[in-house]
Amino acid sequence: MMARRILDSFSGVCYGSARMSRPQLALCVSLLISSLSSAALLAQSTQNIAPTIKTSNSIISSDENQIKTFLDAQIKRLSGISPAEQSAARDALAQEVWAGASLATPAFLDIYAKLLNERIMPVLDNPSMRVRLNAAIAIARVAEHSRNFRLRQAVTKLLGDKTGPVVLWGMKAVGKILPAALASSPQGASDPLLVAIVSAVQANPNGLIAAAAYDALSLDVFEHRTQAAPATLRAIIPTMQKVLQLRLDRYRMALIDDPQMEMPAVSFLVDGQVWNVQKSNPQWMRTSAQQLSDLLSLAAQQYALAEKQPEKDALMTLLKRCGSAGWVLADHAQSPDLKRVAEQITKLEAHQRAEDVSGICRNFYPILATSFEGLSAPPTVQLAPPASGPAATEETNP
Repeated sequence: MMARRILDSFSGVCYGSARMSRPQLALCVSLLISSLSSAALLAQSTQNIAPTIKTSNSIISSDENQIKTFLDAQIKRLSGISPAEQSAARDALAQEVWAGASLATPAFLDIYAKLLNERIMPVLDNPSMRVRLNAAIAIARVAEHSRNFRLRQAVTKLLGDKTGPVVLWGMKAVGKILPAALASSPQGASDPLLVAIVSAVQANPNGLIAAAAYDALSLDVFEHRTQAAPATLRAIIPTMQKVLQLRLDRYRMALIDDPQMEMPAVSFLVDGQVWNVQKSNPQWMRTSAQQLSDLLSLAAQQYALAEKQPEKDALMTLLKRCGSAGWVLADHAQSPDLKRVAEQITKLEAHQRAEDVSGICRNFYPILATSFEGLSAPPTVQLAPPASGPAATEETNP
């Protein structure tokens, strides 16, 4: 069990390693090496929290003191200089959410998340990326199982980190606590967690961060057909649109190497329960329609510019998904013409000439504009000149 969790952590750290800088990739390798000895070190670690506390439905003061003692000891190891000790501390912090083969009680998870959030904050300012990354993994794994909003301060800090791998784990964590965090917050779309998600995507042009943001904001709507609270969706919708807009701006300036990353955003905005909430706000519907039109046009233009068949195939998949989303807009507008064009787009094939693909996609906006007032014509792809240094490329930034 522990070996499996160690390997899962390493695969998450190095997810998308082809886009990491060499120092970041080297760190991933060293993390794996140190993780191989962390299981043995766990057996030598300071005393774990008593099982009776983790199965209790009421955490008393003496229980809380034992939790604090455990956390302080592990965070000290996490902040040390030994990579193996750091990995062992990371795994120990994550493992304590379990009481044997079952999760600890909600009462324990609540106080554990609260105390972990308080005590791990100084670690997130550590100058060592290795230390911050191990802390991020621990936070994300606790968030995955606790789903507790009390981790919001630490997660917000991770999203503002200066390195992509730490931010990526912050995105993994935020998706797990977001429903509970928004349910406890009256701030809606101004909630600091949502603001931090947008800022993280803006600061990290790497598409992996945007993909993780889409996943976090989707609230398991697709994977588990979760019914999200309308108030939660009202906070999420404008945030999803902001993230998508940042990506659309990038489509205008650079060829996107994995355009299928945008598909979750498209699917979310036209999902039945999400679209029903948008009906209460015409501006949200107008923005979704505008972004779908822009994405369709920009993807078609990039299809014409793409030179390799895998790139064309990925763009074609996105175009067809946009066509399917167009059906939702057509049903709302009760427009047979829009539905006809949307259907034509869903039937496009990768072997078709770029001119034919562009011609069909160009028909979408004029018809859409007759049903949604105030739409603007789609933008034009204007590729920026090659950067003079490697720091500006998507592969090496972060």
